[in-house]
Amino acid sequence: MIWRDQLDTTRLALPHQETGTLYEVYRRKEAVASDDLMISLQDMATFGKALIAQKNISEKWYKEMIHPYSEMKPGTEMGLSWIVLPKVGTKEEYVLFNAGSDPGTNAIIAFFPESQRGLIVMTNGDHGRDIIMKVVAATLAEGPELLQRLGG
Repeated sequence: MIWRDQLDTTRLALPHQETGTLYEVYRRKEAVASDDLMISLQDMATFGKALIAQKNISEKWYKEMIHPYSEMKPGTEMGLSWIVLPKVGTKEEYVLFNAGSDPGTNAIIAFFPESQRGLIVMTNGDHGRDIIMKVVAATLAEGPELLQRLGG
């Protein structure tokens, strides 16, 4: 994502400090695939639905994406750009997980491709991570297990 001057900033949830003061917004001028994604919840959900349905990605690349390339710790592996959690919950299905943060912003995405479910939580305040952990624990039956395996 790169910052474009014509971007409608009135539609952005801008990052806030604990006091409610707005953080200065970083306006990236060159594309970097691994950071500073600015996306709406609706667009992220559309992406998630397509990912779960394996649309717009070949079977070969989907398998590469979910393949565990390294073990972060027992039961938590790193795939291609995704944390892969095998055998989660009573159904023992795999979960694709990713998270990101900058000062005043936090986001997580957790997709359960086998049961066609997902959870996306985005916040725009300094305590967003705390809120996200509570939402994950309260919303997903597998939430406490996810948090434990991810170290949250």
